[in-house]
Amino acid sequence: MKIKQLVWTAAAVLALSNTVSASAITWVDRDPDSGNGPLQFLSENGTTVFTSTFDITPAGFIPGTHLVDTINVKFAFSDDNSDSQSEYVDIFVGGFNIWNDLEVDGTHANAPTSYEWFSQGLTGNISILGDINADGILAYSVTIQNLDTSRRSYTEDTYLKIAELTAGGDLKPRTT
Repeated sequence: MKIKQLVWTAAAVLALSNTVSASAITWVDRDPDSGNGPLQFLSENGTTVFTSTFDITPAGFIPGTHLVDTINVKFAFSDDNSDSQSEYVDIFVGGFNIWNDLEVDGTHANAPTSYEWFSQGLTGNISILGDINADGILAYSVTIQNLDTSRRSYTEDTYLKIAELTAGGDLKPRTT
């Protein structure tokens, strides 16, 4: 009877270990870490471009050991309410223009649910996947845009509140 229990236990442990080793790993980098902002105030009369990097190595990603196969980015914005117009931004990730002339708004009240959130999956971009797999770091930038200054009597400005990258993957397959 004990041998039968031992065999069942060994089979259960083996099945569980196979499940665990085949499970996906998730790495997240959020700027700012706390989720409270602002990360950067952007205006045409001040800082027009904010550039930074996502880094998933502090979250446990080990280049050469792990392999990222899914990437999603999220950006949150809030207006300073100094005008009644929306602002526009360009967002680049890994050197690629992910959003061009994106109209942003959002408010500071009831943050972060009142922010205007934009999310994009980047899994189909082989270059971005290669970039993050190389060292766990991926550059991004946000640029404030004024689409038509002749028709607007106000200055473009907005707060970039949160920038977040979520990457999924697993251990890198062994080559024989």
